[in-house]
Amino acid sequence: MTSAEHTKFRSTSRWREFRSRLLEERGYRCACCGIKKKKGLQIHHKDPDHYDDLTPEKFIILCSDCHGLVEKMAKRFRGKKANTITNSELWYELLSPFFPYE
Repeated sequence: MTSAEHTKFRSTSRWREFRSRLLEERGYRCACCGIKKKKGLQIHHKDPDHYDDLTPEKFIILCSDCHGLVEKMAKRFRGKKANTITNSELWYELLSPFFPYE
């Protein structure tokens, strides 16, 4: 899916309804750091080439900080399935070198 297609898809009611339902089902909580908040959470797709496949298991809810780190790792470890890691403790261990405040 191209960037333009991705942007267009995210404006559909199908996506907005799916996103709302997913956030509610997962308790408005970041899968990486565990922060809970109603605004500012982002939906990360494990397979960005098939973003319109709305299978809940293929999505991770992340805060903007963790989402940025996930994207950095995905670029850094291309082809190594960095996007499929969902265990918070494992993420912390993998990402701790990136946290400047630790």
